[in-house]
Amino acid sequence: MTFQKPHISLKKIQEEYVNDIFVDDDKMYRLKEIINELDDLDRAILIVYADEGSMAKAGRKFNVSAATIYSNVKRIRQIIKEKL
Repeated sequence: MTFQKPHISLKKIQEEYVNDIFVDDDKMYRLKEIINELDDLDRAILIVYADEGSMAKAGRKFNVSAATIYSNVKRIRQIIKEKL
């Protein structure tokens, strides 16, 4: 029996992070704007981590350790904090 990793539909996940001026308050709109300004890999890491709710699960999606996800999320969060 072989196992296949599930395909990550990043485009579908990213649709949830699109700015919507009619739904989002100012802070949420700005946060989504900053997330969309991240490079593709950073945005993917952040979105998959948020979607999975666990660094270990996100790590399995990217085939890396939870520690790698942790260090990347920490760095990405710092970028976001600086821009807010």
